[in-house]
Amino acid sequence: MSLIIAHRGYSGKFPENTMLAFEKALEYGAQGLEIDIQLSKDGEVVICHDEQIDRTSNGTGYIKDLTLAELKQYSFNNQMAGLAEEDADKIKIPTLIELLDWMKDTELLLNIEFKTSHFDYQGIVSKAIALVKERNLEDRVFYSSFNHHTLKEVKALDERLECGFLTVANLLNPGEYCQQYQVEHYHPFYTSLLLTPEIIEECKANGININTYTVNDAEVIKQLLDLEVGGIITNEVELAVQLANS
Repeated sequence: MSLIIAHRGYSGKFPENTMLAFEKALEYGAQGLEIDIQLSKDGEVVICHDEQIDRTSNGTGYIKDLTLAELKQYSFNNQMAGLAEEDADKIKIPTLIELLDWMKDTELLLNIEFKTSHFDYQGIVSKAIALVKERNLEDRVFYSSFNHHTLKEVKALDERLECGFLTVANLLNPGEYCQQYQVEHYHPFYTSLLLTPEIIEECKANGININTYTVNDAEVIKQLLDLEVGGIITNEVELAVQLANS
């Protein structure tokens, strides 16, 4: 059965990449979380999709130019209204440490995406891996990135760590490509052109698991469940879990 992986947490109804969204993803039955990490000015691994905080918070600026203390001053409500006052602390920017310490008492899997396509965050790979290993969570975490050089760095540090190549391109023989670099997962953007039955079969033949993003339409989720892809990365956690269990 396909795993339901909450894209930036339960981001369809709650502010993305916040502890609130992560907690709600677990509450509504997701089996995994997908998050994005970057480095603050003082070298802390923080969870946020964009390099700038303008879209997702009431602040402005680049994460790389702000310390963790400065980032924590802002509300990362993603412009969502009607949030409960008691959840104010849960929509501050989370650190990877905070998420891992919470997650270790659950059974959730975690997909950590390195946001290294725009800035070269020196040390982000080794820092993230160390934090995961300190908590003995290696068997529940896998790493992905659009920057495939970053995943080569992961494998160079520890070839046992599972990785997934993210792509929006229509790769030729993606299963062979992943296998060539000893990467276990293929993470394509979902379209009928990028994820045909033939591509799925080619990946399976090469022992490559497919986790596809970002799938929010009920009909498409059903199709992917029927095709038995490894994971469905979605904003609409409750919908996807219901379909998977029906």
